[in-house]
Amino acid sequence: MPDTKKFDVVSGKISHMRAKRIEILRMEPEKALAAIIDEPESVALVHSIPEEDFFILMHDVGVHDFLPVLAMASDKQWEHILDMEIWETDRVSIASLGKWLDVLMQADAPRLVKWLMETRLDIAEFYL
Repeated sequence: MPDTKKFDVVSGKISHMRAKRIEILRMEPEKALAAIIDEPESVALVHSIPEEDFFILMHDVGVHDFLPVLAMASDKQWEHILDMEIWETDRVSIASLGKWLDVLMQADAPRLVKWLMETRLDIAEFYL
């Protein structure tokens, strides 16, 4: 027999994250940033934000003010940012790639190095 109490707890957390995410995406950028940072389960909240909404929120808040949230972002969210920012028509802009690697390094340098070496070696090799 399934453990319904465990299911109810998980379901409740998912509902809370969904409601919190919707609330944050409706806030003014500065308030949204504060709400994310103040959330006890901020990493889970950040990961629950769809990549497209995350990207827009980052630009609404301001990239440098958003660094603490970028440090909490998922790999998919990082990928989306790079996909949106580094392409000029059908070519990768080395200048844009350098800029965004620097931003991600400011957010979480050890994680960026690990991510590049383990997951996106192609980006590191291309940039170098």
